[in-house]
Amino acid sequence: MKKTKSKTKTNKSKTKKLKTKSATLVGIIAPAGPAPEVELMQGGERLLKEGYSVFLHPQVAKVSGLFSGNDTERALGFLDYAFDPEISILWAARGGYGSIRILPILDEITLQVGMPPHKTLIGFSDNTILLEYVKRKWGWRVIHGPMPATHHFERVKGKAWKNMIDLVDAKRKSIKKKLTPVFVPKGFRKVQGELVGGNLCTIVSALKTPYELDLQGKILFLEDIGEPPYKLDRMIQQLVLSESLSGVRAIVLGEFTLCQDSVPEVYADSKKKKLKPMRKLLSEKEVLQQVFAELGMELGIPIWRGLPVGHGMGVEAIELGVPTHIDAQGVIQI
Repeated sequence: MKKTKSKTKTNKSKTKKLKTKSATLVGIIAPAGPAPEVELMQGGERLLKEGYSVFLHPQVAKVSGLFSGNDTERALGFLDYAFDPEISILWAARGGYGSIRILPILDEITLQVGMPPHKTLIGFSDNTILLEYVKRKWGWRVIHGPMPATHHFERVKGKAWKNMIDLVDAKRKSIKKKLTPVFVPKGFRKVQGELVGGNLCTIVSALKTPYELDLQGKILFLEDIGEPPYKLDRMIQQLVLSESLSGVRAIVLGEFTLCQDSVPEVYADSKKKKLKPMRKLLSEKEVLQQVFAELGMELGIPIWRGLPVGHGMGVEAIELGVPTHIDAQGVIQI
């Protein structure tokens, strides 16, 4: 990899500024996939109406194949706002793919110029690995939450929207939700620990790299989209066989959107005139139960589902890296 130099000050003349309304500046960046223009502007305007000053980094408009600009462009765009002393919140435009590719560049540049000041980073999905990076290496506050250049952002309304903004502004002290048990060991009373995690596929992709999540003594949160049951189980087996889950205290499942089961058809009889499903089609509940109940029994730890966070209709935002408590009734307090 060729060495790159970082711009440690934001060039505001090249930055698209929606409007100035408050002292809280939000910088929107795109560390992964391209950001669709219509959704991006609608999301930015919505943040503007909430009272933030919103800046769109010029890198967000770039498109390079799968990515919003090449790796260096995405890394430098992120660092521009990371080092900008006026911007206190960085908000990922969307996910897609590409966040893991910029981490070595962030390592290289911060080794040369030092770490950026403390800020808040918001995003989820492919940004899971970036949230973990800035939390652990830079000491940033991180929020797993909806992103402005997605349809998901439009679904955040009413109380959910207020809760998210209060969380971003650090006005909301805690979140409480009642969860549904998948597997709970006999005699379980309570568990507490730091909440970490996010997108299952992204977490697995970082295994045995310098950027894998530290799960020792943690409560692990997982969600995903578009992964059939066999792939979910395959990723769980990889986590188990790599011994990455050996220190996890509990697992909390968010939404697993479009992770439906599918069943091949086979001949119903030797005459080969009719077809029938090879087995019973599993419901979403049965899929999660089959994949994760066995995991809970194997590890001897409690597992719950039902946290309304992820790619689906769940629109809650949660802070990661904070103390979390789950009681015997399955009530989680983050």
